[in-house]
Amino acid sequence: MHELFERPDDAPVWQAAAEGAVPDWTKFLSNYVAATDWPSSLFWDSMAAVFPDAPILLSTRSDEETWYASVVKTVLPATQQAEDSPWRDMACALFKKGVDIEDLLSPTKEQMIAGYRAHNARVRELALSDRSFEWQPEDGWGPICEALKLPVPATDFPHENTRKDFAERIGSGTPAPKT
Repeated sequence: MHELFERPDDAPVWQAAAEGAVPDWTKFLSNYVAATDWPSSLFWDSMAAVFPDAPILLSTRSDEETWYASVVKTVLPATQQAEDSPWRDMACALFKKGVDIEDLLSPTKEQMIAGYRAHNARVRELALSDRSFEWQPEDGWGPICEALKLPVPATDFPHENTRKDFAERIGSGTPAPKT
């Protein structure tokens, strides 16, 4: 998610992917060793096919209400309030793909939660169990390190991308980056 704000020229690529034109992931992601968060989480299956040795981590929240409360305080209003731009077009296309909502200006709570459930169910159903695991941020390093067979770092688990972090990143009155 952080990268979307730093790389506005990538917005058309993500939008095209949401609309069915999947990019060459090896080329598009060549400067990275991992993909996390939104929007990459929407394309986990096509990325997993291209990177067959990569683990698949399904990050969830403690419950649907927690996820919903976060989305309606961050990404959804930022997208709804963004000025007309490639970033907004991309975000709308990604929302439509991710939660299957056509009218992004007035989605219902039920529609949003149904999209969250469907995404998680699809990952659980299709991800290969020997390379996938489920995790929640409050779980910290332990489950991730165990799944990756890595030692737990001596540093505290980072807590980034909070609602406050998101609000500071987009700035007051500026819900999305200008392109």
